[in-house]
Formats: sequence, structure tokens, C-alpha cells
Amino acid sequence: MREYTTERGVTIEVMPIPTLLDAIRSGHKMPPAPTYTEHLAGGATQDIEITPEMARAWQAEDLDGWAPYAAAWSAYEAQLDERTKILNDRLWRAVMRRSVMFDMPKDEAWVQEQRDLGIDVPDGLAERRDHYLLTEVIGSAHDIINIMALAAGANVTEEQLSAVEASFWDTIQRPAPGRLASP
Repeated sequence: MREYTTERGVTIEVMPIPTLLDAIRSGHKMPPAPTYTEHLAGGATQDIEITPEMARAWQAEDLDGWAPYAAAWSAYEAQLDERTKILNDRLWRAVMRRSVMFDMPKDEAWVQEQRDLGIDVPDGLAERRDHYLLTEVIGSAHDIINIMALAAGANVTEEQLSAVEASFWDTIQRPAPGRLASP
């Protein structure tokens, strides 16, 4: 177990659960990428998966050639975003419930305080624990990234945490569809 102090000043323990996280990832199906047909010598054909790099280059260099694939690519990106969100939610739920250890308050004062603020507090034990973790223990997206990194590997250094944070920062800062980004 690794100790971690959140930005709210709460010290928690994070147990590495890499095999559980791997099992969740391997059981999660992502949509297949669109393909195009490459015509080979001798009349043979081969279906080639379109990668993000290919799509960007094709759009920039040959918009007319890209046009027949644009709708399929757009649908794929939407499906990929949705499936990635589902996967991330499953991974985070596993980390919250199986990896993060902290002491819940014995009294219900925090529940009443949140309800007084207009916050809905779940009644189920697991849901209430998740809610407490998210609203009273974790201080920011940085905490979530760092906790996920610790849950994924037992010997994560501060340098590695910074690298993981940097790799996910664009995703976390991206506004949800239909919402405006903060200035």
C-alpha cells in the first residue's frame, strides 16, 4: 500500500490493483476503426484500418479523397469517445471501491452539511462511500490522476506521477460536449 495525501489534506492508502484493472480493460470492447480498401498489384485488395494520423493527413491533404470516409470516421470517433468514457468510469469505480482506503466519519454530520448545501447524498453504503471520496477527500483532477497511477503500479515515483498527469491533462481539461470551457 502507498500513502497519498490529497489536495484537501486527507491522507489515504492506495493499494495497487494492476491485474484487476487489466482484466477490466481486456473485457472492454472498443469499436473497430473504419477501413479503406487498398488495390494491390494483380487485382487483389486489402482493407486497411484508418489511424488517427492517417485521418488527419488525409483530411489536410486530400479532402475530396477523404469525403467518402468522413462520416464513418466521425461516427467512429463518437463511439470511441463514448466507449472510452465507459471504460474510464469502470476503471475509476474499481479503484474507488477496491484500491482506495480511508476512514469514513462515524457520524452523519457531513451528510447533513451536504444536504443543507443542496447536494444529493446517496443512501447506499457503496454509493455513499464513493460520494464521500469524491466530495470530501479528493481535491482535484490531479488527485484522481495520481490515485489512478498508484492503483495501476506499486512503485510509482513522483516523476512518473508527473508524466502520467501530463499525458492525461488534455483529456481532463477538455469540456464535455455541449458545455463551455472555463476561461
